[in-house]
Amino acid sequence: MTDTAQTLDSKDVPTNKTESSYWKRAFSVLPAALPLMLVIYALYTLAYSSFLTPGIGEVAESLILTIASFVFLALNGFLFAFVYGADRSREGIMGKMKDGIAAVKDNFGALLSTSVLFLLLTVIGMTFLFIPGILAVIFFYLFPYTVVEQKKRNFEALKESARLVRHGFFRVTAWILVFYAAFLFAAVTVAMLVPEYGERFGDVIGGAVVLPFEALLFYFLYKKLRQKREEVKPA
Repeated sequence: MTDTAQTLDSKDVPTNKTESSYWKRAFSVLPAALPLMLVIYALYTLAYSSFLTPGIGEVAESLILTIASFVFLALNGFLFAFVYGADRSREGIMGKMKDGIAAVKDNFGALLSTSVLFLLLTVIGMTFLFIPGILAVIFFYLFPYTVVEQKKRNFEALKESARLVRHGFFRVTAWILVFYAAFLFAAVTVAMLVPEYGERFGDVIGGAVVLPFEALLFYFLYKKLRQKREEVKPA
């Protein structure tokens, strides 16, 4: 598999030439990623649910859920890096898991510090005017790939992500919304099919299944935007 691989077409939708590549790679990564995603989503759900005690009030509950959402967005840096490593592996399921873990391990320090910085900036943005926090999420969304592929960290990784997103702001925003809707649909569907396990079970299954597809598509988009940025650079 080459570094550039195949990218999405001008609309970033895996169709015709790229469709088989995207879906083949996504389903290839899924068996390796799913066990880890299930464990992490389960731990994450248990963690924030422990704060949702009876009688805390709607405002406190909304605050906890908002903070939990931003914490998980920061955690995405590690999960996206895992999928990145697994996707690049030519091995079987166990080999992909090993290579995914290696991608996280090799970039752990940079991922950790950049994820913390991402969390701080988005929470600060949400605290003051809400809109800056949302914009920070969108502009910094590609930072896992600027860390693992370009070996940047902290502000440099976030700034590089923002530079790339400027070349496809609405596409990045649209895909974030698409995958958020996909997560909600999967979570609600699972919760309806097995109501005895509760709503949180649907969140765990829905998130664990959707995230590998999301991570791979955003890597495709990251490569597309890097290519576009190079094309518009002055000679």
